[in-house]
Amino acid sequence: MDLSYVKEIFDPIYGFIKLTQDEIDIIDKLIFQRLHNINQLGTLHMVFPTARNTRFSHSIGVLAVISKMIDNFKKLPGPHSRIIEKFDMSEKNQKLIRAAALLHDIGHLPYSHCSENIIKDYIKEKYPNIEIKKKFHEWLSGEIIKKTSIYNPKNQDPIIITQDRENLSQIIQGTSGFPLFNQLLHSELDADRMDYLVRDSFSTGVSFGQIDMDQILRKLFIKERSSTGQPLSDNIIVYSTKAINAIDNFYFARMFMFNSVYYHKVKCYFDYLLSESYRIIINSDKLNFIEDSLPLKPDKILSLILNEDELDENQIQEFFELWHMFDDYYIWNCMRNCWHKLKKLRKEDFNSDLKLLKDYLDLLFRRKKSELIWEINRLKSVNEKEGEGEKVLDSIIESVFRDLETWIKNKLTKDYEAPLIVLNNKVDAPLSNVNMDDPEDPNEYQSEYILFHDPKTNQFHYLNNIQSSINFQSNKSEFHIVRVFCPDKECRDELYLKINSKYLEFVDSYMKKNNTTISD
Repeated sequence: MDLSYVKEIFDPIYGFIKLTQDEIDIIDKLIFQRLHNINQLGTLHMVFPTARNTRFSHSIGVLAVISKMIDNFKKLPGPHSRIIEKFDMSEKNQKLIRAAALLHDIGHLPYSHCSENIIKDYIKEKYPNIEIKKKFHEWLSGEIIKKTSIYNPKNQDPIIITQDRENLSQIIQGTSGFPLFNQLLHSELDADRMDYLVRDSFSTGVSFGQIDMDQILRKLFIKERSSTGQPLSDNIIVYSTKAINAIDNFYFARMFMFNSVYYHKVKCYFDYLLSESYRIIINSDKLNFIEDSLPLKPDKILSLILNEDELDENQIQEFFELWHMFDDYYIWNCMRNCWHKLKKLRKEDFNSDLKLLKDYLDLLFRRKKSELIWEINRLKSVNEKEGEGEKVLDSIIESVFRDLETWIKNKLTKDYEAPLIVLNNKVDAPLSNVNMDDPEDPNEYQSEYILFHDPKTNQFHYLNNIQSSINFQSNKSEFHIVRVFCPDKECRDELYLKINSKYLEFVDSYMKKNNTTISD
């Protein structure tokens, strides 16, 4: 069933994107307009000056990709055994998944993922009884939808609206009872990932993120999960084997974007300065003298949403106004005011937290790039079927990286005036490793993984079980990168020798404990 569109928005990636009246009402709300002021890529503009795309444009883009997917459902080629020839979502379900596409990022915090772990840890400490999912922003998006009126289509029964809010929350968090919905927005190959790859590639000017989206969507089918069950809850997305090259390209584009853009050494460095400065500010009780310059603490802003009680209209409006204020510009201005006041303090007024905060803010606002004094890359196996020796070696390297980071932060840093910054990043394998032998077994199937259909043999396979796919081998590895920065150039050589010596010492110690050796 076709929806009634009343407006179009022009996007540089997809051209004109059609909107319904309900979608316009969502976009016009204050809480959605806030996404104009949430940078999609944290501090990446410090490296790529044009990387200024926002969560607003990304959310509109995800809606465009979802719209393309739904359109392809309506004209699926067929028939094949257990491949549905045509799949037409009801008007209600189309509205629901399109609303989820728009609203999936409303819980994003200032500077996107840059501050997420800091605020998540802070909230967990203040509200220990709340069960927070791994991806805090997705969990928060779901809670906002359930407890506010942001999704409030006109001319509908309030009971239906309440039920839809619960369904929306589950789709965004990837916990929907309908695998098809989870696949559209919460899987290895979903609308969210496809949009951010092409959009981030466009905004940065790098070519790594270019993918053949049209080919991927053209080879998309709907398959009955088994011969029984409800129609919607029993359907899943599968891809033709003709799309293997396009999907291989998607996974490698994502891996290259992480390695070269999202985990660029300078971007990670400035993300660290920003997030650690914010962590000190919200956790320190020694900053009362500059209280008028400090940002509101996260528990103050989120208290209404984190409360289990139902919100009335006044409380909802209060939350909308607080949340609308809590964006990149608010955090940046508060931290800049804090920095200016710290510069006026006398030396004897500084404790260790204040000194570290001032050092970090100096580096951040003056855009002082520290020297990369030590770096090591490790290609680690994530294959569950690997040999015992490889598992031991991977475990040793993991322990070495952890102990080295602790030693640098707790011991070596004390010997130098300038702060040492340790970044420990992992670049995930292109595809999660799936060890399921029977994709036909409905109890085995997991909707986040990609399933292929071979029309010649009428068989189904997971991508990383297809030997003609490049991912057949590459999905068994992940990159692990440890970097150490220091703003004092004069210490570079001395620090390098100390860190490298300690690294080799840790490696040797763990090797002797495990009776293992490393070959060159």
